[in-house]
Amino acid sequence: MAKLPASEPRRRKPTPPDGSDSAQRTAGNDRKSGGISMFCIVLPGLIMGCAVALWSSYPSLFTSIQSLNHIQVPLDAPRVMTNGSSFSPEFSKERLWGSYRPQVYFGMRPRLPKSIVTGLMWYPYMPGSQGWRSIRHLAQQDDNLLHYGWLKHDGQAFGSQEVAEEDFTLTTEFVKQAGGEHGGHWSARISAKPRKKVKTSKSKQQKDQIALFFYAFNEGDGEMSPIVEPARTRLGSPKMTEIRGATPELGEFTISLPAAASTGKDHYVSHAPKLEKLHDFVMDKMMRGGRKLDEVTWTDCLMTLFATEGSITECIGKLFPPKPNVIIQQAMFDLPFQADITFKSHSDRNGAPPAGSDLTKALKAHHKAFNTRFEKTFDLAAKKYSAAEINFARAALSNMLGGMGYFYGASSVTSSDLSTPVEYMTRPLFTAVPSRSFFPRGFLWDEGFHQLLISRWDPLIAKESIGHWFDLINQDGWIPREQILGPEALSRVPAEFVVQHNENANPPTFFLSIQSLLRNDQVDKEFLQHLYPRLSKWFEWFNVTQAGPVPLSYRWRGRNATTDMELNPKTLTSGLDDFPRSSHPTEDERHVDLRCWMALAAGIMANISTVIGEPSEAYQKLHVDLSANDMLNKLHWCEKHRSYCDYGKHVSQTKLIWQRETLPDSGKQRSNRTPRVVRKMVRKVTGAPKNKFVPVFGYVNLFPLILEILEPSSPQLGVILDRLNNTKLLWTSFGLRSVARNDSFYLADNTEHDKPYWRGAIWININYLCVRSLHHYGQMKGPHQRKARALYRLLRKNLISNIFKQYQQTGFIWEQYDDLTGQGKGTRPFTGWSALVVLLMSELY
Repeated sequence: MAKLPASEPRRRKPTPPDGSDSAQRTAGNDRKSGGISMFCIVLPGLIMGCAVALWSSYPSLFTSIQSLNHIQVPLDAPRVMTNGSSFSPEFSKERLWGSYRPQVYFGMRPRLPKSIVTGLMWYPYMPGSQGWRSIRHLAQQDDNLLHYGWLKHDGQAFGSQEVAEEDFTLTTEFVKQAGGEHGGHWSARISAKPRKKVKTSKSKQQKDQIALFFYAFNEGDGEMSPIVEPARTRLGSPKMTEIRGATPELGEFTISLPAAASTGKDHYVSHAPKLEKLHDFVMDKMMRGGRKLDEVTWTDCLMTLFATEGSITECIGKLFPPKPNVIIQQAMFDLPFQADITFKSHSDRNGAPPAGSDLTKALKAHHKAFNTRFEKTFDLAAKKYSAAEINFARAALSNMLGGMGYFYGASSVTSSDLSTPVEYMTRPLFTAVPSRSFFPRGFLWDEGFHQLLISRWDPLIAKESIGHWFDLINQDGWIPREQILGPEALSRVPAEFVVQHNENANPPTFFLSIQSLLRNDQVDKEFLQHLYPRLSKWFEWFNVTQAGPVPLSYRWRGRNATTDMELNPKTLTSGLDDFPRSSHPTEDERHVDLRCWMALAAGIMANISTVIGEPSEAYQKLHVDLSANDMLNKLHWCEKHRSYCDYGKHVSQTKLIWQRETLPDSGKQRSNRTPRVVRKMVRKVTGAPKNKFVPVFGYVNLFPLILEILEPSSPQLGVILDRLNNTKLLWTSFGLRSVARNDSFYLADNTEHDKPYWRGAIWININYLCVRSLHHYGQMKGPHQRKARALYRLLRKNLISNIFKQYQQTGFIWEQYDDLTGQGKGTRPFTGWSALVVLLMSELY
């Protein structure tokens, strides 16, 4: 296997030349130098003695320092996303600005660590009501919108989104115009119209006004200020028409605000400590009864001072606030309305962002261009799909592209040698997200699936995302599996999921993305050369840290072997969370899915090595060894259960039971008080666990099929295909369920609070891989070709028809689908890997 070049040796400090002043000491200085010499002899001994004492008393301190260095040090190799390459930021100015804030309903930001961020808030307004309590800003499931999402988005210069409230539909659109040195201009149009009234008793309560808030927030250096027109009448009020400013990264700019007539308009200039708290900041203002944010009185100061959490510092901060960093415009609009916002970069003197009728023309042109490009890419009209189905597919792709986000910060990481988490390296990340409402952050194994679709639309976006991810790798070859970068992303994550452990992996799905780029001639040699040192180090990390107990076997790390609270200890690192593995985790486990991932990865590493002229023999040999069906059968095929299985210490007779527990006396209880008794669920095991094949049938057992490891003539392939088309096992009219219906783990809770996740529900990413593999084996001559071809057609049809049906009924694409009813479940909208339905429709594998 190719070795990376050794790092440059540390240079020595230059030695003073002979004849220097130090060589011309007088005799009077000899005693002093002798004293210094003696001190130099004694001092190292003292230091060594202290070090030995520390080592004997606190050995973990030295281990932690060593681990700290390993976990935080970036890989000593050129970064992929650096200036000077055709896919680097300096060549991507046309993508500097974008809707890169998936965690909010609408917002524009540049791909810069600290700069100007814009966003939108709104609420339905009725005089005398408190509609502001339901202010919309952060994309959240609890808002219970009828539907929302991008209907069209090209990933670069245009997007059109629809948000359906109960009484009206809000549309957000944007277009970009490249030019100048700072990414050019952009225009956004916010419009709304009433929904058709339904003949109900509530029809008279139809809301006919919207309170709209547009804001600009400055995360970094520079400044911005409002341009305000004075009141035109004695009873009128001044109106903000523009925001002007300048930052080191963006130069000078002007944001022009809505000129459409409104029933009321106001603006606020203030200092908000944190972008992630801006929603609360505005809510606090609304609760105070509508007073301007920059009008602070001594009464406010005293209220702060005497509040429980108040302080003199906060009081002074209210009266003498820091430099303003947020400007908010509030406007009341009658329905229907249309409001245009433009951002003009002063470095582009050859044009201006369109507004009004010019923006209408530009939007129409972009809509038409998107439709033409979409059909040319996916060919759905030619495949006789209906207009509704094509619109559905456009929305699925557009939500994937509209869910691309730019994040900047450092992960919180730890290792077995650290007592407390530490900050990982600070980096930017340009990535798609699984769900804007629930998972607005980067996930390692999700992103490999995301780029399968994105690369078909725009290979350059795929390469940029892959490059950003691999620039996160450390010197050991590890990439944290969840990327929670920056305070805004962190604010949406439960505390228990924040810290990443450096022993934990995630499926290396980026090899799927790279495989797709290679197959479709969408990747250039220059990109692969930049990526190769990092990709090979990542592969090496998997091959070493996830190695199994016997040669050519692999084991996911990160399972809890001591818990008695789980029916089956989870394997979060596999991506399949609660899919049943061996009941008692040990180092003797062998995981069949990870072995198949490594077989796929080794083959792709061999291909890349050949393309860029690196040695490929070691990768090729490992790929051949891991793909050999006879060794795969020896390690994982169970004839008794007629499937490929995990191997480990297992007992099938487990269940969760309620158990009473008396809490220990804290010493503060009165003698006449009854000790507190609580109930909790614990696992009860019947029988003695022993090493054997784990008798579960589900997604994990299909990996030799879905990653195309099996030979077309394999008898095991025929057995799997027979079992696949069995309604008592995985087959349903809506797709393949994750665990067989006749299995004891089917729909079983894993703890008192953990409902089944990968234990029966239908997941689109694994179904996509299964359809893809059936298409592959349906093209390969052999005894199972006809059966594979028939299953391919039926499974593909079932998946497409159900996902489309649920979208029509609910307005959303879902995280998973019920195996008995086909109904959407889990998070919505989930236009991460569930959007792979577009590739199923177009038959692009």
